[in-house]
Amino acid sequence: MFLEYGLRCLRSIGRNALSLDIIDFMSNPISCAFFGSSENSLTVLRSLTGSGMSLKLVVSAPPRPAGRKQIISKTPVHIFAENHNIPVKTPAPLKDTTLKVLNLPELDVAIVADYAQLIPKVLLDYPKHSCLNLHPSLLPKFRGSTPGEMAILHGEKETGMTIIRMDEKFDHGPIISQFKEEIRNDDTSETLYRRLFTKGAEVLTTILPAWVEGRISPRQQDHSQATLAPRLTRDDGFIPWRIIQAAMNGETDQSEPMIGLFKFAAVSLRKKDLLSTPYPLLLERATRALYPWPGVWTKIQVKDGEKRLKILSAHLDGNRLTLDNVQLEGKQSTTFSNFQASLA
Repeated sequence: MFLEYGLRCLRSIGRNALSLDIIDFMSNPISCAFFGSSENSLTVLRSLTGSGMSLKLVVSAPPRPAGRKQIISKTPVHIFAENHNIPVKTPAPLKDTTLKVLNLPELDVAIVADYAQLIPKVLLDYPKHSCLNLHPSLLPKFRGSTPGEMAILHGEKETGMTIIRMDEKFDHGPIISQFKEEIRNDDTSETLYRRLFTKGAEVLTTILPAWVEGRISPRQQDHSQATLAPRLTRDDGFIPWRIIQAAMNGETDQSEPMIGLFKFAAVSLRKKDLLSTPYPLLLERATRALYPWPGVWTKIQVKDGEKRLKILSAHLDGNRLTLDNVQLEGKQSTTFSNFQASLA
């Protein structure tokens, strides 16, 4: 897989250059800083570490409360860096952080993957060969923090990963490498991102030697074709119960907006496509697109009053939406049939 994607990215450079690049890379490791926080970021960091990259610094989000007990926890990237004796900084916010505070060594390049903070110009200009960012979409489509969610929600058949040289705007810089990836019928945003970042990490480590040698010429994005993938909030997953019932009954006419879901898509240039999508199909996509967070959820009346109900998974049965697994507030997840039986 490593060679498959590497050769695709290096076609314009020459196939015979690959083995020489890898040998030179291992004997003269590229010095790098890494910016990231999530499990997807960790996938990239592992690949860089395993490829022989000289990791000089990791920058990650500060420890934050996590889980039901809200225990202060370090990011996966932070923990990995400490375990591998890589210096870690956790500035918040990064835009107010000086080079002196970060105490940066000389760097060939900086890599950014799912970091979710704007990198200030003083940092963008610091590495000798720029800052590179892995963005999980076919830029300029779906710029922003939720490209996988938006791709699934819109019913896209494919997406991809784009590696760009960063500039001062989010997901705006010129393209260094790009590949396509099929969106499977059962993909959630979680499974889609996992594949994209795994393959993206392989491509990145393959092209880095050529990049620092100046043998890759980036191409500008067509900014007129840009679409947006806005940041999610918990409320973006809310769907009124009456609309879920309508989808379960096979009703396709969208007589009223889905509140959070349409608010989430409001800045998309393809909002009209969503407005014309039948309830059952749109909700099936939403359960996958918004999983695991914020998830599709609703409010339902039970014996103890009104409670939050999470729709964990669903599928289409003809033109009807069928709920598979749900979770009532304060309860364990269960099948929807068991949930219904508990209400009887």
